[in-house]
Amino acid sequence: MRFKLLAAAAALGGCVPTSFYTHPVPLDVQADQFNTTAAQTERLMIVRNVMRARDRTSMVFTRIESFSGSMQRSISGGASLSMNEGPHNDNFGPDISAGGEVSPSFTLNVLNDERFHRAIESSIDLGIYQSLIDDGWRPLLLHSLFIERVVENGHVYDNDPTDLQAFAAFQHWLTTNRHGLPGTLRVCAKSNPDVFSPTLDLRGPTDLSGMAAVAEQHLEFQQDAHGVRLVRPGQSHWFSFDCNDPQEALASVTREVSQTNRDAPPSQQYVTTTEAGQTSGANGENRIYVRSIEGVLFYLGELVRAQHRADSTDTHPITINIDRNGDGVLTPEAIFVVHRARDGQTPSGIVFRHEDGRTYYVPYPPLERGAVPDRTHQVITLLLQLVGVLQQREDVPGTQTVRVIP
Repeated sequence: MRFKLLAAAAALGGCVPTSFYTHPVPLDVQADQFNTTAAQTERLMIVRNVMRARDRTSMVFTRIESFSGSMQRSISGGASLSMNEGPHNDNFGPDISAGGEVSPSFTLNVLNDERFHRAIESSIDLGIYQSLIDDGWRPLLLHSLFIERVVENGHVYDNDPTDLQAFAAFQHWLTTNRHGLPGTLRVCAKSNPDVFSPTLDLRGPTDLSGMAAVAEQHLEFQQDAHGVRLVRPGQSHWFSFDCNDPQEALASVTREVSQTNRDAPPSQQYVTTTEAGQTSGANGENRIYVRSIEGVLFYLGELVRAQHRADSTDTHPITINIDRNGDGVLTPEAIFVVHRARDGQTPSGIVFRHEDGRTYYVPYPPLERGAVPDRTHQVITLLLQLVGVLQQREDVPGTQTVRVIP
């Protein structure tokens, strides 16, 4: 009888140590899994929208706002014993129950309000453009992504991947200055503040409330040879192969979509910026048109469309020349590559099933020496940075919490 009790107790105890109860997921592992999920979700959003641009359909932008999660584990057990006269009439009934719940969730924001769409339809800010180059981004990569076309001395250079001859002419223009010599196109800038007041007399006592109002309006006091004036800080940006030579300046033409001009003709939405300042409309003999973030995505979609049309193996993507070491030696590299998975293939990287029913993937960048380079993941990172600076976090519309069932 005692042997039966011990065996049953051992059996009862052996039911408890499952991996769910004996190996709880540490908080740092859960946090890392959330981090990985957020990164994969954001990267996939960019790739999906590029594929939608390939198909020339509408795009959808989302952003994970926050993660939350809870984990509960419970176990209970019992046993009943009845002893009756006669052999083999003893009954032992073990009873055990276990339960658990892991409930991660995240708040998903759909970026579809009017302010967001105005922002992605407006040209990329030239201050950000210049800052990216100063931070070490390859100028030829940024120029290929951000510049739509160039008008110089009546000749138009279209950055159009659907016209390979025009595309090659544009790439050649990027590396050749206006004298036919090798050169690097630059984004130039100089201070050009807007004056808000006549000369001021500040010799009296300081009005602290007035100073606070000036700071709140992002205004500054500027002193020159004529005295002190109230100004709004600003910069003029333009393109040139030599920022120190005004004769080499190429005006930038940007499209600014605002609440007041969104329904206006495109000609009323363009602003031309030269070394001397800004004018409305697309003016000037020599000018460069700058894309919006939406325009960059559609451009990448055309690159992928051309790649998928070239052959069934996706081995002939469109390339641009990159000066990797800053020594003038140009190396052809693909800008954006999306592969089609073959039947039975198990790809790695960013893998997804597109809306056309096929499986596509973006492989992780190869680390081996001599591997064929491409800039896909770098471009994804760049676009996420650009989308991230469009709005303050509190300006983004929220949605219902989406619960993920593990």
